[in-house]
Amino acid sequence: MDNTYSELPVIKNVAIVLPSSNESGFVFSPKQGDTVLLLFAQCNIDNFKAGSVEPYSTVFDRSFDINDAIALVGFSPFNLNPINTDKHNKDYELGDVSVFNNLGKENENKINVKKDGTNKYIAKAHNVDGDTNIIGTTVIDGDVVIKGNLSSSGDIQGGGNVSNGGNTDTVGNLKLKGSLGVEGVSDFGGDTTI
Repeated sequence: MDNTYSELPVIKNVAIVLPSSNESGFVFSPKQGDTVLLLFAQCNIDNFKAGSVEPYSTVFDRSFDINDAIALVGFSPFNLNPINTDKHNKDYELGDVSVFNNLGKENENKINVKKDGTNKYIAKAHNVDGDTNIIGTTVIDGDVVIKGNLSSSGDIQGGGNVSNGGNTDTVGNLKLKGSLGVEGVSDFGGDTTI
């Protein structure tokens, strides 16, 4: 080996390997400049890349050819690897399972499954499309804005003001240590203490 190299042409239509199956997985778009590990198939994989799901005879018209490249996304040097805690602007510790986007940027957002058994969601906003069922205590350190009806089959306790522009339907007790302002219909099925 004489330590010389030549620049290869652009490789087009590269098959990308992501952690996914036909029905589930993590999907993201590699960007120009991302490092990958390229593997070259031992035979022609044109039929496979074109979407063939039926068995077919292997085509051996080429071997380890540039047209049969497969990219393993996420292969990177140690200093750029996202397991490196220095790459993260927001909370991350070795041992966490993390799904993230915009790593190292101001708008970094992520879901961390923490090694201590808790989950942490970090984002500018959280949008939930569908029903949400929470079992256990929910602590909210901030304002809560409800644009629809608020229904409760248990007790609602508040230490400040409660202001509601819609309907309030409570089957259990309602206890407030502040004022209650209601512009709509209120139906309390239990004791009300203000």
